[in-house]
Amino acid sequence: ILDPTAEPSKDSKPPEKEPEPPSTLEGKDKTDN
Repeated sequence: ILDPTAEPSKDSKPPEKEPEPPSTLEGKDKTDN
């Protein structure tokens, strides 16, 4: 189970935006990396 509160730096957005499409997730991953 991922804890958004434990990883604020990685999960800048609220948990509501967690279920995002693969396209947005990819873009977020690239930006995070």
